[in-house]
Amino acid sequence: MQKLWFLFLPIFLISCEGDYSIDYHWTEISIENYANYIDVPEPVTDTIASSEAYAIRVWLTPVETKRKGRYLDRETPPRNTNSCSDMLVTSSATYKASHLAGDTLNDFFKIYAGDYSNLLPLNRSSYMSNEDASYFFDEPYPYFVDLLMMTPPDSLGAHKFTVQMELQDGTVFIDSTTNIFLN
Repeated sequence: MQKLWFLFLPIFLISCEGDYSIDYHWTEISIENYANYIDVPEPVTDTIASSEAYAIRVWLTPVETKRKGRYLDRETPPRNTNSCSDMLVTSSATYKASHLAGDTLNDFFKIYAGDYSNLLPLNRSSYMSNEDASYFFDEPYPYFVDLLMMTPPDSLGAHKFTVQMELQDGTVFIDSTTNIFLN
């Protein structure tokens, strides 16, 4: 009977092997005005949005550099080999009396990457991942993240938001939204 156990051991070891090991990095970003009116953020189709539901969609352009293994699971999420080390959000207009045009607005936004129970502050941008998103198995690494406005500006009106994203190797991506009137 003990001899049969040793016959099945190699089969068991082979069947436990195979989690994907995926490496990727981002090559550029672009940003758009979004609104979080319903379940998930949607594109703003007008030049006006509610300051209570405003979001910035940051489109990421990932490039996969390595994939090894047989299947994908959340225990071994893809690894960004040049992840975000710093993200900065600013506006062309005064946001609050203490936050003039061009000042950092990071404290007023949270990163949403497919799961409301896992909102991240912008100073934790290196942890951006699809690991907790419902669409993880279709998109294992993020093609976008949403920056949800958590605190509306005191000065409602026209804003042009800029996102600057710096990667670990010092690469900097910068893009701006079109003008949006927040009411």
